[in-house]
Amino acid sequence: MQLLSYSFSASNTGEAPQNSVYIADTLPAETLFLSANAQGNGLPLLYSTDNGLTWNTQAPSSLPNGTLLVGVDSNNDGQVNTNDALAAGQSFTVQII
Repeated sequence: MQLLSYSFSASNTGEAPQNSVYIADTLPAETLFLSANAQGNGLPLLYSTDNGLTWNTQAPSSLPNGTLLVGVDSNNDGQVNTNDALAAGQSFTVQII
């Protein structure tokens, strides 16, 4: 068995804030999820394992449907929606193991 680790990032390279920003990733076939870690230089980030129906501040320990969403919660309301913005020049990265 080999360990597969990969990461992906979201960046706002424009001049205006972008709303409802999240990254969605589906695990590759024949892989086992161990952990996820998201970093965003102080950005409030949330995790969802049910396609955005619910959001959590804690990284998941499993992916029941094989998909992980990580999004920006800039207004700290526990949701990722049009009220949340990724400001110009901001970015965040998610690492999956």
